[in-house]
Amino acid sequence: MRPKFAIYLAAGLTLCAAAMTAALGIINEVLAVAPHASPDAILDLRAPDDTYQRVGIALLLVATQLIVIVCARKLNTEKQSAQPA
Repeated sequence: MRPKFAIYLAAGLTLCAAAMTAALGIINEVLAVAPHASPDAILDLRAPDDTYQRVGIALLLVATQLIVIVCARKLNTEKQSAQPA
C-alpha cells in the first residue's frame, strides 16, 4: 500500500467515524429533549453534560483530521513541484 493512500485512508476513516459520533450525539441530545415540549426545553439543551463533551471531542477530531488531510495534500503538491521534470 502506498504511504500517501494509507494516510488519506486512515484520516478519511477517522474523519467519518468522528463525524458520525458527533452527529449521533447531537441527534440523541435533541431527541431526548424534544418529546417533553416544556418551556424549559431550551434550558435543558444548554445544560452541560457528558454528551456535549463527547460531541466536542468528536468535532475536535474532525478538525484535526481535516488539517492532516490538507497538510498532507499541500506537502504532496510541494514535493511534486520541487522534483525536476
